[in-house]
Order: sequence, then C-alpha cells, then structure tokens
Amino acid sequence: MTMPSSAAPSREVTLLIGAAGMLFHDLANLRQQLAENAAIRARFLGRLHPGPAAVRMLRLLGAILATPARWKALMLGGLVGTVTVAEVLVVLRLATWNADFFNALEAKSFASLVNQIWVLLAIVTGMMALQGLSLQTKMQLQMVLRGHLTRIVRDAWMSEGRYYRLRMSTGEHDNEDGRLTEDVRVVCEMVVEFLVSLLYAFIQLALFVGVLWLHSGPLTIAVGEASFTLPGHMVWVALGYAAIGAAIITLVGHPLVRATDRR
Repeated sequence: MTMPSSAAPSREVTLLIGAAGMLFHDLANLRQQLAENAAIRARFLGRLHPGPAAVRMLRLLGAILATPARWKALMLGGLVGTVTVAEVLVVLRLATWNADFFNALEAKSFASLVNQIWVLLAIVTGMMALQGLSLQTKMQLQMVLRGHLTRIVRDAWMSEGRYYRLRMSTGEHDNEDGRLTEDVRVVCEMVVEFLVSLLYAFIQLALFVGVLWLHSGPLTIAVGEASFTLPGHMVWVALGYAAIGAAIITLVGHPLVRATDRR
C-alpha cells in the first residue's frame, strides 16, 4: 500500500532536520569547550585586574601554564632564550675579531689576514643561521600564545550570550571577531618581541661591561691637589653616553607609547 504523498517527509524537511541536528551537535561541543576553560576564564577574566595593561596581558598569557600547551610553550621559550644568548656571543666574537684583524694588519702577516677572513665568514654564517632560527622560534612561540589567548577571549565573548547581547546594545559593533583576532595578534607579537629584546639587551650589557672593565683599566683624575682613580673608566663613559641617549629617546618617544596603548 502506498503512503499518501502528503504524509511523506519532503526533501526540505529532511535537510532542515539534519541541519538542526548539526547545530545542536555544534552547540554541545561549544558548551563543552566553554566548560573546560571555565577555570581559566573565571580566574583571569572574572574581575577587573588593577595595574597597567602590560601586567594584565602578561597574566592572560601566563595562564597558558595551566593548559596542556604549557610544555610546548616552555620548550619554545627556552629555545628562544638559548638562541638569544648565542646571538649575543656571536656579536661579542665579532667585536674581538676586529682586534684580531687589525693586529694581523699591523703585523703585516698575510697568513694571519687570510685566517681572519675565514673567521669572519664563519661568524657571518653563524649570525645568519642564528637570526633565521630566532625568527622561526619566535613566530612559533607567538602562534602557540596566540592560540591560547584566542581561546580565552573567544570563550569570554561567547559565554553568557555576550555575542548576542552586543547586537542589542547601542553604538557601533561591527566585525567583533576580526577586532578580537587583531588585538590578540598584536598582543602576542609585541610581548614576545619585547621580552626577547629585553633579554638580548641585558645579556649584551653584562658581557660588554665585563669586556670594557677588563680592557679599559683605571684612570687617575687630578683635581687641584686631590686625585682619585676611576677603575674601568670606559665603563662609566659608555654608561653615561647610553644614559644621555636613553633620556633623549624616552623624552621624544614616550607620547608614542600612550598612543600605542590607546590603539
């Protein structure tokens, strides 16, 4: 016996039922992901943290240590630090190479000059390899941190119907997902670049201060009948020169910091 055509489910109804099932399945997965990150969200986004924006960003990024991605982040962070130390050592070797090169010229030794040329090629090759490795590891670390921060921000945006209530509020609220993505990218890139640059500067400061201290020697300064000896005098000259330059740069560039924070 043939069922009447009116009782048979149409193709559109079947597709609608299938789409509804997929939607419920996606909502269930989303609810599960929100629940998994609830602890992190409650800890780092549940209340407004005082202090500068940089501190709040570091707290958000530091939350990766409570996730399964912490080992990958720690491994990449350690590799970035090791490569940074190696880069400073290569720069220090280049500085000592200058002395060896001019000593070879002063001695008029062709064999020593050729040897220093090979040493320079090795230094340049090593520097290029380290810079390439540093760029690759920094980008991988930024990607890991970006994925972590994206999940936190996405969960906060999707929870409690914020994405829906935002549509009902007044003001311009277009392309929220794109804005969140761009903010996360900028934060991760700037934090990694800043911390690596800071580490590079501190290591370079320590090594070159040590080199200047050992090679500059004491300087005796006479003022009238009194005199005093300044040990490692080139260290103090270099620090004074750097302090003057840093003061000028800070005075000129400080407004740019506030402009970047506002953006």
